[in-house]
Amino acid sequence: GSALLRLHGAVGSADDALRQLFGSPRRAGLWERACSGTLVIEHISSLPPIAQRRLHEALESASRDAYASSPRLVATSPLAISEAVATGALLPCLADHFDGLQIAVPSLAQRRDEIPALAKHFLARLAAEEETIRAEARESAGRRSGIDAKVAEAERELGTAEKIFA
Repeated sequence: GSALLRLHGAVGSADDALRQLFGSPRRAGLWERACSGTLVIEHISSLPPIAQRRLHEALESASRDAYASSPRLVATSPLAISEAVATGALLPCLADHFDGLQIAVPSLAQRRDEIPALAKHFLARLAAEEETIRAEARESAGRRSGIDAKVAEAERELGTAEKIFA
């Protein structure tokens, strides 16, 4: 299947961002590894400017070369693209790649009516995880009791042998 890789824009230094995105001489970066797949960059406006510029260059290069293979890019931002550009958090040249392809998702504070359904979903998932843990614990305890029985049997046999040879 196609790769789905993720990078958080607040990766640390510009060097870290570049290394994670585009790799090093010894290791392929996310851009190459997600080739023909999807690369998700969360909080793209937090990506250091030099990494944003390099990402723009990679997108430009891929769009000019009909034979180049590049990942599908999905980017998230806590700010609207126009706001991220206006505040200087996102380079305009990179923002141009997302022009017309924006999906605004209202914050949870704006969707309070969805909170009960979300809580129910996460509680059900936690309950399923808890049941899995309980089942594994029961299975482990069963194996342990089998071992305990074998140890007790060995102790009885040794006790019998000790009486015979005493």
